[in-house]
Amino acid sequence: MPSYTEDEVRQLIDRDEIRQLMYRYGHTWDNLDFEGWADVFTEDGTYWEGGGPVIKGREALIAYAQDTGPRFNGRFHIVTNQYVAVDGDTAKAHSYFLIVEGLTPVLSGTYDDDVVRTPKGWRFAQRVVTCLFPAGFPIAGNDMASWLFTPGVGGGWQHRSKWRANQYNLPGLV
Repeated sequence: MPSYTEDEVRQLIDRDEIRQLMYRYGHTWDNLDFEGWADVFTEDGTYWEGGGPVIKGREALIAYAQDTGPRFNGRFHIVTNQYVAVDGDTAKAHSYFLIVEGLTPVLSGTYDDDVVRTPKGWRFAQRVVTCLFPAGFPIAGNDMASWLFTPGVGGGWQHRSKWRANQYNLPGLV
């Protein structure tokens, strides 16, 4: 039976804790627990969805989630192919996601994360979201995020639905 060094075991534990953080991110968002969602970030953590503004700090993260989060149950995140590289008390992570509403896949892409060990455990210092699907979603600049934050549009979850309806000519989403 192979033996493992203390450092190798620590690496395994750290990677698992970071994967659990990734899962908690999705579970809190999907269950409309926006304060819990903000808790997966450091106090000054940043979140960026392509062309939209950089959301920085706990209060801004909570406000963003309350404004743009789903207003129904039946949405869930699937996170897969997590690659986590730990270097002491910091880590880089990359993963793929799929968001499903009801039984319909509605969004997929990648997360690129800077993660740090804090007294409360591992937290995202920065999470960058890149959307790959729907096909009309540009990878660079994230058209929906740009549209959401266009002056006069106002952002918010209801505008995400309007954007989808406009982009894909889907009746009943507005």
